[in-house]
Formats: sequence, C-alpha cells, structure tokens
Amino acid sequence: MIDLDESQKYQKIISDVFLIAYDAHRGQKRKYDDTDYIYHPIAVARMCAGFGGSVEVICAALLHDVLEDSDLSASKLMELLLAIPSISKGMAMSIHCMVLEVTDIYTHKDYPDLNRDERKYIENKKLSRISEGAKLIKKCDLLDNAQSIFMHDKKFYYTAFSYEMDACINAMYEKELLSVHPLEILDRACKYIVNII
Repeated sequence: MIDLDESQKYQKIISDVFLIAYDAHRGQKRKYDDTDYIYHPIAVARMCAGFGGSVEVICAALLHDVLEDSDLSASKLMELLLAIPSISKGMAMSIHCMVLEVTDIYTHKDYPDLNRDERKYIENKKLSRISEGAKLIKKCDLLDNAQSIFMHDKKFYYTAFSYEMDACINAMYEKELLSVHPLEILDRACKYIVNII
C-alpha cells in the first residue's frame, strides 16, 4: 500500500514528466483525427497504469514517442529527467532506458533504402531483449494505435498494421511467427464452413 506522502511524491513526478512530454509534442497532431498528439502518450500511460505499471513505466509511457517524434535528443531527455528534484538518478535512468528501448531506430528518415517491412522486421528483432516495463509500454502503444487506425483506416489496419502488431508481440515473447496470419486462417475456415453448409 502506498502512503499519502509517497502518493503525492509520485503524483509530482508524473506531473513533471508529463510537462516534458507536453513541451516535446507541443503543436503536433495525430495523423488520423487531428487531435493534439499528447493525448496518445496519455492514453498509453493510462493503460500502463491500468495494467499495474510502476511509476517509472507510467513516466516512460508518457515519454515513449519524444525521441522519435520531436526534436528532443536522448541526452537532453536525460538532462531534463535529472533536473526534476523528486526523481532519483536511478529512477531517471530507468525511465530513460525504457524510452530508448521502445524508440524505433530504423526509421524511414534514417534508413530510406529499407522498405517498411524491412524496417519493422529489424525493429522487431530487438524486442525480445527489452525490459518487461518496456514491453508493457510497447503493448499499450500498439493497442492505442490499433484503435485509432481501425477507426480511421480499416484498409491499412487489415492489410498491414494488424500483421505488424502480431509480429511485434510475437517478437517480444520470442514466439514462432506463423507463415499465414491467423485472420487469414479464420477467413479460410469460414469460407470452408459456408461451402459445406
């Protein structure tokens, strides 16, 4: 059980980290619905909290896209975290590490010669080695993105994103990838059943 003083300390830490995320994403909009981008990291952080994520995980979830989608550098992020009086050096390092773990390295900007599938494949190879906290953030990020993409671009959801999401989750847990997507197997089974009825 967290006592009141500790609860207030954690609330202050999360509030201070939120301000870093808010400043980094200021003026950015989500791709499909033109809402302020900050609502995505908030949603991811809320899901992480709902799944029992620690304060460090919640903070890293708020910051999970700042290195990818803003001008904030990894070193500047660490500097900002260490400047928060209520965060210990160990907590700052833990948050920073998880943000680095979930940040895509193989982006189109940095690797224009690789197509999307190649970049996602290479990114997924690192996922089995990330911490449990980073895995929780990645899963919640995928869930929030899946909801948005499903609502606004069903074609992309069914032709690419759902496969990428499955590959990502399988990679995190080192599961063998199916050569045929489960939805395709289900579709084939339904067609078979319809034909024999």
